[in-house]
Amino acid sequence: MRFSDFSDEEIERVLLPIADQFEKKYKEFEAGTDSEDYLKVILKGHLYIEQELNLLLNKNLKYPQHLDKRMDFMTKVSLVFALGAVDELEKNVIVNINKIRNKYAHQINFELTDEYFQEKIYNAFSPTTRQTFTNFLSSFKHDVEKLIRRLKVALFTVWYMLVDKTLIPDEVKQKLSKINGVTRSETLPQIKD
Repeated sequence: MRFSDFSDEEIERVLLPIADQFEKKYKEFEAGTDSEDYLKVILKGHLYIEQELNLLLNKNLKYPQHLDKRMDFMTKVSLVFALGAVDELEKNVIVNINKIRNKYAHQINFELTDEYFQEKIYNAFSPTTRQTFTNFLSSFKHDVEKLIRRLKVALFTVWYMLVDKTLIPDEVKQKLSKINGVTRSETLPQIKD
């Protein structure tokens, strides 16, 4: 199968709206996390991740309106994984992002270090998501060694993984996966430097 196997109607009706929605979400995420302030980056990144968890719950529950609107982040995470909406291997990194957010929110002198990032974020990625992170990070020409850059890319990677599950319908994913010679890592968006 090739992209040309999609009819013009499918491209216009299905693929273009998905691309437009992704571009809008991406611009919001990028603007929200465009800072050198670790606190702002982690808080905003956490909020964008939580927004996608909410969408996943709405997508995967028969009656999502019955959920308590005051449900905390970790309850949402537990539900999303209990539903099987996200691969179980991804849970640790999301839990650790929440732990870092809580450290910033409750410890006045908390500072993220390279070692803490390596242990709690990078090492918590599943092998697939770690490769996605590496691919995203390699798209930058500058500052890849800076911790703030790696944090932003890590948050983006987790957010992207969740957006992929909320935005692209399963039938479209199946059709796209049949395109000869194209792997998911080759179709990742390019993030701007």
